Amino acid sequence: IYRCNGMKYFEGRELLKSLVSMSKRGGSFQKASETVDIILSKIRRDDKNPLHALKTTNHGETRIKHCVKYDLTGASRLITVKNNGCCLLLFVGNHDECDKWLNANEGKEYLVNSESQIVEVSRPSSKSSGNKVIIEGRVISEGKLYQRLNVELYDRLIDEVPRPASRVLESLECYDEKKIFETVDGLDSELGSAILDVFTLTIAGDIPGAERRAMLHLGDIIDLSQLDPSTVVVDSEFLKQISIDSPQYPSFLRQFAETSEYKDWMLFMHPDQELIAFSNFNGPAKLVGVSGSGKTCVVVQRAIYLARKYKGEPILVVTLNKPLAKLIENLVEQLADDELRPYISVQPFFSVCQQKLHEFEPLNDKLYEDVTWKSDEHIDEIWREYYRCELQNMDASIMQPLHDSLISRGFNAERYIREEFDWIRSAFPQTQRENYLTVERKGRCISLLPQQRKLLLTGLVGWEKKMRDVGVTDYLNLSTVLYRHIDKLKASYRCILIDESQDFGNIEFSIARALVKPLENDLFLCGDAAQKISTKYQRLREIGVDVPGSRSKKITKNYRNSKEILEAANQILNQNFTEDMFDIEDFELLDPEYASFSGSVPMLFVSDNLSDELASAITYLKQELKDGQKGCIAIAGFSYREIEEFQGEAGLPVLNGVSDLNKGNIFLSDLEQTKGFEFDYMCIINCSQ
Repeated sequence: IYRCNGMKYFEGRELLKSLVSMSKRGGSFQKASETVDIILSKIRRDDKNPLHALKTTNHGETRIKHCVKYDLTGASRLITVKNNGCCLLLFVGNHDECDKWLNANEGKEYLVNSESQIVEVSRPSSKSSGNKVIIEGRVISEGKLYQRLNVELYDRLIDEVPRPASRVLESLECYDEKKIFETVDGLDSELGSAILDVFTLTIAGDIPGAERRAMLHLGDIIDLSQLDPSTVVVDSEFLKQISIDSPQYPSFLRQFAETSEYKDWMLFMHPDQELIAFSNFNGPAKLVGVSGSGKTCVVVQRAIYLARKYKGEPILVVTLNKPLAKLIENLVEQLADDELRPYISVQPFFSVCQQKLHEFEPLNDKLYEDVTWKSDEHIDEIWREYYRCELQNMDASIMQPLHDSLISRGFNAERYIREEFDWIRSAFPQTQRENYLTVERKGRCISLLPQQRKLLLTGLVGWEKKMRDVGVTDYLNLSTVLYRHIDKLKASYRCILIDESQDFGNIEFSIARALVKPLENDLFLCGDAAQKISTKYQRLREIGVDVPGSRSKKITKNYRNSKEILEAANQILNQNFTEDMFDIEDFELLDPEYASFSGSVPMLFVSDNLSDELASAITYLKQELKDGQKGCIAIAGFSYREIEEFQGEAGLPVLNGVSDLNKGNIFLSDLEQTKGFEFDYMCIINCSQ
């Protein structure tokens, strides 16, 4: 079970990030990082004593239990923990950085839970002085502290606490640590320390850490030294085993050395993510992941895994979001080695359609742009012109009765009808649109009479004619036109991975199905129905894409969103919830309890107009952003074209797939295209309604 001279090796979640930081500095620091690279390679080659060439530091280390420090070139250090056949490689840095890291992690222990996972447990009381304990990152929250903890766990913890003391504990709020000291002062020292730690960790927003500390006191978590040596210790969100011949590692680390800070989250995959990214599936597979579960990370890593598995065969990664496609492309460029990179193509789906239409209709290239070649008008302007019957084109007037009906019911008729056109085109090829007259419109909350549906089909014909006449298209029209050539499409790719697949419709899936060979690992769909932002018809079985339960995977752990953000989101959703949402395939709500950390409560500001909102958001971000941090201002309800107009007023780059995220720290975007990105601060404006 234990390898390498009886030792089993794990890497901590901060190890690779610290290695990248060292490597970037060059000189002796780069040599130190390369030394650790060699150690990692030795471990993966099953070397019997990979650390034998390193010397331990002259002075021992007491801040972390079982800690062993090794000297590296240039006064750098490698920090490890060794205990009962397990070696945890945790951090690399110069002397001062290591000292700072150890101070920040003082009192932390690496223990084993009931699932045989190594977990971190903090003891803030080990750093307390008198009646004061250091609380870093205090979270401002409402309500009682104990209510943030698991009820059953809390009840077990205070079972031996006298009732007067427990009443005080249940009255505590986020600024009451002095009362905590006074309350635990008369308790058994071990129980008092546990309660002090649990409540101070809760004040700091580390709810999972507080609960782990309670479990340690209750015996649910044990020291590694108490573990049966024959027991297999498995990966956790804190550490993962460095395994022999691991397919994802052989040449990644050197490419990471140039990665940017905002991409560092890609360095460490949770075992749940790895299991999916590096699995083989006998046909199409699907990953349903909640918000913040790292789905895009899985897509990137899986694309590289498949390129390595099927050497020399093309792999395609697509999404509907142009900026997200550019981000994924950059990540693949960073992660994939030179041998694999040429075989991985990352594109927005509309670009794939444009390329294929060029093959089949080379003389019609100008018809398939989103800006007309005649007047430099964007598709949104052309739609407005068509719908409002401007320039003597009255084709849309046939929908006037439906328009009046929607307006009378309080709906934005212009937007709803355009979305309904999307739904129709995503469900049926042009030759089968008569089926729309009788189909059940799942996911569409406004009922339509048969006569109203006929009006819509006629209006859609007029809209498609308008696009042809002016030489412009929307992205669904590209799919519609390309579908006419579906029999000519060849299987050009060995594997296709679709990110944000919840926003694809049947027509788009049919095209993707035709572009990939029907073999193992052919299609990989990755999305979250609860984050659906487009109006599409999606029923995979109707187009021959069958994903049985064995090939349908799910990640319910949220790694990126705080409990407070999820609570705010749930409140907004619950106030606007409709039963039709449950008709969406794979729709699932994420319970705030799945948050892995707490943070500040989202703030709401009120302004008199949009210009004030924008100016306030810019001022706020400039005040809050620290070096290396990035913020985004999303303007809700505006199209990408309209956002570009704000670019001149605000002087900020737009998140458009062209802007370099390494240059600048504040970006503008529409709301939809922020999905999948990593920002430290997010401001959403124009959303008062």
